[in-house]
Formats: sequence, C-alpha cells, structure tokens
Amino acid sequence: NTLDVVNAVKAVVPEINDILPPGVVLQVLSDEGKTIEDSVNNLAQSATAALVVVILVILLFMGGWRISLVVASSIPVSIAASFAAMYAADLTLNILTISALALAIGLLVDNSIVVTESIARKLEEGTPRFKAALEGTNEVIGALLGSTLTTLGVFIPIILISGTQGAFFREFAYTICFAIGFSFLSSIILVPVISLLTLDANQFNAKNLAFRGISKIERGYTKILGWFFHHKWVPLLAMVGILAGTFYLYTNISKEGFPEADSGQIDIDISLPEGSKLTRTANVMENFSDRIGNMPEVETMITSIGRS
Repeated sequence: NTLDVVNAVKAVVPEINDILPPGVVLQVLSDEGKTIEDSVNNLAQSATAALVVVILVILLFMGGWRISLVVASSIPVSIAASFAAMYAADLTLNILTISALALAIGLLVDNSIVVTESIARKLEEGTPRFKAALEGTNEVIGALLGSTLTTLGVFIPIILISGTQGAFFREFAYTICFAIGFSFLSSIILVPVISLLTLDANQFNAKNLAFRGISKIERGYTKILGWFFHHKWVPLLAMVGILAGTFYLYTNISKEGFPEADSGQIDIDISLPEGSKLTRTANVMENFSDRIGNMPEVETMITSIGRS
C-alpha cells in the first residue's frame, strides 16, 4: 500500500535527521502519497455531492418529505452495509472503490422508489397500512429481483477477469455488487417498515407543485406515446439510425489504456552539446533552477546533472 509506505517513511525522517551530521538535512521532495490522497479526497467529495443531489431530487419529485425520507433511508443503510462487506472482503478505500460507491448512490434508491410508490398507491386506494406495506412490496418484489440480478450480471463477469485488468477493476466490481445487493435487501425489508410508520393515505397531494408538474409530464408523455402508436415507422427508423450512429462513433472514438491525468509534476530534460564540461552544465542548471524556482506555482524542485 503506497500510503502506508509513505506514512512510514515520513514518520522516520525526523529520527534520521537527528543522527545526521550538522548541515545535512533529509527532506521529502517527491510524495506520491499526496497525489493518491488528493484523488481519494476529491472522489469522496464528489460522492457526497452526489448524495446531496440525489436527496434533493427525491424531495422534489416524490412530493413530500415523509415519502422522501422512506426512499432516502436506504442510502446510508446500504452504504454502511457495503463498508462492512468491504471490510470482510479485505478491500480498501481507494480510487476505484470510492468511484463504485459514488456511482452506486444513484442506483441505491431505484428499488426503494419502486417499493415506496407501490405502497403509497395502495394507501391511496384505502388499503390499511399493514396490508398496504405487505401487498405493495409483494407486487413488485419479483420485478425488483430480476432488475437487481440483471444489474449484478453486468458487474459479476468483471470479478472473473484475470490479469492486470482483473486486478485493477475487481475491487470496483465487488464494491458496486455489495451496494446494489444491500440496496435490494433494504428496499424489501427496511422500506416497508418505515412506510408502515410514516406514510398515510394523504401522502400524494394534488396541490403539491412537484406533483402537478409530474402530472403534466405524464399527460404530455401519453400524447407523445399515442402519436408514436399511430406512426410506428418513426421509432423504428430512429432505432436504426441510433444503431448506425453508435457503430460509427465506436469505430471513430480514440482508444487508449488509461486517460491522461494531471499529477502536478513536470519532468524537464536539458541537453548541452557533446563534450560540454560539467562546470558549464552546472552553471546552466543553476541559472535554469533559479528561474523556475522563483515561480509561485512551484513547491518542490529536484535538479540533477551529469546524466548521460
């Protein structure tokens, strides 16, 4: 683990400096651990921002704080359970696992939304709370299981990949499978219980601004869908065009192993004419180092001469 090595080295640097002769100081000039920490912190911030956005979207479109609370409750439970599974599987918090959690945040609420909507509709029809929670969940559990297994089926083969690609993406696949699996369990166990405690028949309020907006969207969608039913050739032609465009884009998009990343480090090589004396090289590098070192963006600089 790079961070463990970096932290261990930093811990012994003061001890080494204590035994060095006067005028000699050991300093850390290049720190790969800082780049890793910055990347992990940035991803953690992105995941937190994604969580906030998901909750705001739920509040906006679910039409009430109670039903939004029911849906959002599955997020922390699924993430906490995923952390426990990651610990049991000896996984670490790294760029890939945090990316998987950030990606999974949007998926965690899908099952919960379906269950909550089903229960709320039962309540709206006048079904008693306990019966509504039970029947509403039972009606959609089969579809949820199929949807969850389909999603897991995309990532499970990644776990079985061997070689460098497998080592690189296996933790990503494990993490997202953990999160999606626990979100399914949360939606069929936790969500019905919370719905039983918090929801009632008046959950959907026709005067709610978001509810009215969604109703308008549904009416517009119904009209558009009806038009397509009478012009069946339009979506078929559109599908053919999309498939052709997809093939064209796939064959023309540039391909590479890993995207370029800005680590904030620059390597500069300076070559003098063959036969130049070492003293001249030293003078050139000293002048160059002074000019570069005076730039406010430069934190640390390492200069070496005499390399052939």
